[in-house]
Amino acid sequence: MAETVKYVDDEHKSIFLKLLNEQRLEGEHCDIAVVVEDVKFRAHRCVLAACSNYFKKLFKKHEVDNSSVIEIDFIRSDIFEEVLNYMYTAKISVKKKDVNLMMSSGQILGIRFLDKLCSQKRDLSSEEKEKFPYDIVKMALPPEAQLAADSE
Repeated sequence: MAETVKYVDDEHKSIFLKLLNEQRLEGEHCDIAVVVEDVKFRAHRCVLAACSNYFKKLFKKHEVDNSSVIEIDFIRSDIFEEVLNYMYTAKISVKKKDVNLMMSSGQILGIRFLDKLCSQKRDLSSEEKEKFPYDIVKMALPPEAQLAADSE
């Protein structure tokens, strides 16, 4: 039996995300538009469904054609923009005053990372919860986002 040789491209994940995000920002190959507070966000259904249980269920339940527009009325457009950026970059940036709103919006959308942060918050003592909205989220952010949060 012939021996199999396997190779792993450690950069593939980050390059893949980077290229998908570039396509999204340029409107290339986007097959869905999400409208939030009259702001239109172009995206790829496969990315939304892979990152969000809300969108996964929505796309399974309703047949969506390539020119589809979905309207969402339960989230602010600036918060959705950050959630969408997270889906394409694995990085999230949020103003201190909006951390709880970001986490609850992420939980509603079924974003695993943000849902995990909400679960961590539930397990904290009252004293820890007072610090939670900023300190815990900041610790969970990638280093670049931590630096950005510190500069605010």
